[in-house]
Amino acid sequence: MKSALDCFQNAVRCEDMAHASYDRGQRQTLLTIAKTWRSLGETARERERQADQRRHWAAPKAT
Repeated sequence: MKSALDCFQNAVRCEDMAHASYDRGQRQTLLTIAKTWRSLGETARERERQADQRRHWAAPKAT
């Protein structure tokens, strides 16, 4: 699985390519892909947050 950071970086790359493209259809496709990467990034961020919480509560307390 990709990390949230990987997904957001892929979104930025797609947006950069879209802004550099002269072809309207290609630009729209790349922006749609970027939107999908951002959505995946949000999902990954939530998954990572939940995993961090589980680790926090599962870790033994130091005394």
